[in-house]
Amino acid sequence: MLTTRYVRLTNRIAAATQQQADVIAIEREERLRNIREALAALVGQLQKTLTGLPSEAPTGEQVAGMTVWPDETLAKLVELTTEVPGVDARLAERAVAALRWIGERVSGIRGGTEAEGALTAWPQQREEAHRSLQALASQATARRGAPQRSVVPSP
Repeated sequence: MLTTRYVRLTNRIAAATQQQADVIAIEREERLRNIREALAALVGQLQKTLTGLPSEAPTGEQVAGMTVWPDETLAKLVELTTEVPGVDARLAERAVAALRWIGERVSGIRGGTEAEGALTAWPQQREEAHRSLQALASQATARRGAPQRSVVPSP
Protein backbone atom coordinates (compact mmCIF):
# COMPACT_ATOMS: atom_id res chain seq x y z
CA MET A 1 0.00 0.00 0.00
CA LEU A 2 2.73 2.45 0.96
CA THR A 3 4.78 1.50 -2.11
CA THR A 4 1.79 2.10 -4.42
CA ARG A 5 1.21 5.53 -2.88
CA TYR A 6 4.91 6.38 -3.21
CA VAL A 7 4.91 5.34 -6.89
CA ARG A 8 1.82 7.47 -7.61
CA LEU A 9 3.33 10.52 -5.91
CA THR A 10 6.62 10.03 -7.73
CA ASN A 11 4.75 9.80 -11.04
CA ARG A 12 2.83 13.01 -10.27
CA ILE A 13 6.05 14.82 -9.42
CA ALA A 14 7.65 13.57 -12.63
CA ALA A 15 4.61 14.66 -14.68
CA ALA A 16 4.61 18.11 -13.07
CA THR A 17 8.32 18.49 -13.72
CA GLN A 18 7.81 17.51 -17.37
CA GLN A 19 4.93 19.99 -17.69
CA GLN A 20 7.09 22.74 -16.27
CA ALA A 21 9.89 21.86 -18.69
CA ASP A 22 7.41 21.91 -21.59
CA VAL A 23 6.13 25.36 -20.57
CA ILE A 24 9.67 26.70 -20.30
CA ALA A 25 10.54 25.29 -23.73
CA ILE A 26 7.41 26.87 -25.28
CA GLU A 27 8.21 30.24 -23.69
CA ARG A 28 11.81 30.05 -24.90
CA GLU A 29 10.66 29.18 -28.42
CA GLU A 30 8.15 32.05 -28.43
CA ARG A 31 10.81 34.51 -27.22
CA LEU A 32 13.19 33.34 -29.93
CA ARG A 33 10.47 33.66 -32.58
CA ASN A 34 9.76 37.24 -31.42
CA ILE A 35 13.45 38.14 -31.56
CA ARG A 36 13.82 36.53 -34.99
CA GLU A 37 10.80 38.53 -36.24
CA ALA A 38 12.21 41.75 -34.76
CA LEU A 39 15.55 41.07 -36.47
CA ALA A 40 13.87 40.38 -39.82
CA ALA A 41 11.81 43.58 -39.51
CA LEU A 42 14.85 45.69 -38.61
CA VAL A 43 16.90 44.25 -41.46
CA GLY A 44 13.99 44.95 -43.81
CA GLN A 45 13.80 48.55 -42.61
CA LEU A 46 17.53 49.05 -43.14
CA GLN A 47 17.37 47.41 -46.58
CA LYS A 48 14.52 49.71 -47.58
CA THR A 49 16.46 52.80 -46.50
CA LEU A 50 19.61 51.54 -48.21
CA THR A 51 17.72 50.82 -51.43
CA GLY A 52 16.57 54.44 -51.45
CA LEU A 53 20.17 55.65 -51.54
CA PRO A 54 22.00 56.13 -54.84
CA SER A 55 24.26 53.32 -56.06
CA GLU A 56 26.99 55.73 -57.07
CA ALA A 57 28.54 58.48 -54.96
CA PRO A 58 25.85 61.12 -54.45
CA THR A 59 26.21 64.84 -54.99
CA GLY A 60 26.01 67.31 -52.14
CA GLU A 61 22.48 68.17 -53.21
CA GLN A 62 21.43 64.51 -53.03
CA VAL A 63 22.99 64.13 -49.59
CA ALA A 64 20.90 67.00 -48.25
CA GLY A 65 17.69 65.01 -48.66
CA MET A 66 18.94 61.63 -47.47
CA THR A 67 17.55 59.85 -44.48
CA VAL A 68 20.00 57.64 -42.60
CA TRP A 69 19.69 55.38 -39.59
CA PRO A 70 20.47 56.37 -36.00
CA ASP A 71 23.27 54.63 -34.08
CA GLU A 72 20.66 53.07 -31.76
CA THR A 73 19.21 51.20 -34.73
CA LEU A 74 22.61 49.83 -35.69
CA ALA A 75 23.31 48.82 -32.09
CA LYS A 76 19.96 47.01 -31.99
CA LEU A 77 20.90 45.11 -35.15
CA VAL A 78 24.05 43.79 -33.50
CA GLU A 79 22.19 42.97 -30.28
CA LEU A 80 19.47 41.00 -32.05
CA THR A 81 21.92 38.99 -34.17
CA THR A 82 23.71 37.80 -31.05
CA GLU A 83 20.42 36.46 -29.64
CA VAL A 84 19.33 34.36 -32.61
CA PRO A 85 21.01 30.99 -33.10
CA GLY A 86 22.09 30.37 -36.67
CA VAL A 87 22.59 34.05 -37.46
CA ASP A 88 26.19 35.04 -38.08
CA ALA A 89 26.94 38.15 -36.00
CA ARG A 90 29.86 38.96 -38.31
CA LEU A 91 27.31 39.85 -40.98
CA ALA A 92 25.80 42.46 -38.66
CA GLU A 93 29.25 43.82 -37.87
CA ARG A 94 30.01 44.21 -41.57
CA ALA A 95 26.65 45.78 -42.31
CA VAL A 96 26.99 48.17 -39.37
CA ALA A 97 30.51 49.20 -40.41
CA ALA A 98 29.36 50.00 -43.95
CA LEU A 99 26.18 51.73 -42.80
CA ARG A 100 28.11 53.81 -40.27
CA TRP A 101 30.59 54.81 -42.97
CA ILE A 102 27.73 55.96 -45.19
CA GLY A 103 26.00 57.78 -42.32
CA GLU A 104 29.20 59.53 -41.25
CA ARG A 105 29.89 60.74 -44.81
CA VAL A 106 26.33 62.03 -45.17
CA SER A 107 26.56 63.85 -41.82
CA GLY A 108 30.00 65.21 -42.67
CA ILE A 109 28.90 66.61 -46.01
CA ARG A 110 25.75 68.10 -44.48
CA GLY A 111 27.79 69.66 -41.69
CA GLY A 112 30.43 70.96 -44.06
CA THR A 113 33.24 68.96 -42.46
CA GLU A 114 33.74 66.68 -45.47
CA ALA A 115 34.01 67.33 -49.18
CA GLU A 116 32.09 65.38 -51.79
CA GLY A 117 35.40 63.76 -52.73
CA ALA A 118 35.16 61.75 -49.50
CA LEU A 119 32.47 59.65 -51.15
CA THR A 120 34.72 57.71 -53.53
CA ALA A 121 34.19 54.47 -51.58
CA TRP A 122 30.40 54.97 -51.52
CA PRO A 123 29.56 52.23 -54.08
CA GLN A 124 31.71 49.63 -52.29
CA GLN A 125 30.33 50.52 -48.85
CA ARG A 126 26.74 50.50 -50.12
CA GLU A 127 27.29 47.13 -51.79
CA GLU A 128 28.89 45.68 -48.63
CA ALA A 129 25.92 46.85 -46.55
CA HIS A 130 23.51 45.45 -49.13
CA ARG A 131 25.19 42.01 -49.30
CA SER A 132 25.50 41.72 -45.52
CA LEU A 133 21.89 42.77 -44.90
CA GLN A 134 20.67 40.38 -47.59
CA ALA A 135 22.53 37.48 -45.96
CA LEU A 136 21.20 38.51 -42.52
CA ALA A 137 17.65 38.62 -43.88
CA SER A 138 18.08 35.12 -45.24
CA GLN A 139 19.39 33.81 -41.92
CA ALA A 140 16.82 35.68 -39.83
CA THR A 141 13.93 34.17 -41.76
CA ALA A 142 15.37 30.65 -42.07
CA ARG A 143 12.98 27.94 -40.98
CA ARG A 144 13.59 26.45 -37.59
CA GLY A 145 15.36 23.14 -37.88
CA ALA A 146 16.41 23.79 -41.46
CA PRO A 147 20.13 23.64 -42.14
CA GLN A 148 21.61 27.12 -41.95
CA ARG A 149 24.82 27.98 -43.66
CA SER A 150 26.85 30.87 -42.47
CA VAL A 151 27.71 32.81 -45.58
CA VAL A 152 29.90 35.77 -44.86
CA PRO A 153 30.52 37.97 -47.88
CA SER A 154 34.19 38.50 -48.56
CA PRO A 155 35.43 42.03 -47.86
